[in-house]
Amino acid sequence: MPYRDATDAEKDAQQQAIAHALPPGWQNTPAGTHGRTIQHVDGYGVYLVWETSWEHKPMRIKISGEWPRSSDGQAHTPYNGAPSITVDATKDPKQIAGDIERRLLPEYLPLYRQYFEKAAQQTEYDRQTEATLHALEGVTASLRGAHCKTALYPYKSHAYQLTAQGPTVRFEAFTCPLAVALWILPLLREEEEAS
Repeated sequence: MPYRDATDAEKDAQQQAIAHALPPGWQNTPAGTHGRTIQHVDGYGVYLVWETSWEHKPMRIKISGEWPRSSDGQAHTPYNGAPSITVDATKDPKQIAGDIERRLLPEYLPLYRQYFEKAAQQTEYDRQTEATLHALEGVTASLRGAHCKTALYPYKSHAYQLTAQGPTVRFEAFTCPLAVALWILPLLREEEEAS
């Protein structure tokens, strides 16, 4: 056999043992949509990926940090590569837990806190955008899509497009009569000077 892969039962047992070897606060999470993770009660966690072993080389486990998600489900990760480590899968679970604590967490945790803040900001922006869309519902003719941020307001031969952007609205007028533009522009100037 040129390669060997761990069975799900082997992975489950090893993951459980690693979780128990980590300090208090860590808990094993069953394999799910986002893969195999060990979570900390403070929200962060680590992914474990068993890499296929070729020929006589020992099987390895790649361990990387789990990243915070905003309300839209988007994971917020570092652009220049997230920290990760690989360990020999034949190591004792206590040794692997020690590698996680010593080699991964010092680099991962400060980044996690930074990206947790970005995810929280995106969630707040999304909340404000939803509130803005809700306020537009009484004015606009149609909203396209369930999570759409753009409303189209057709009126006779003119069309106005409003795009909710957090607590503000981007307003585009297509074939807007000059009289309407001359009425709107001073209002915008007044608002800008008042803020």
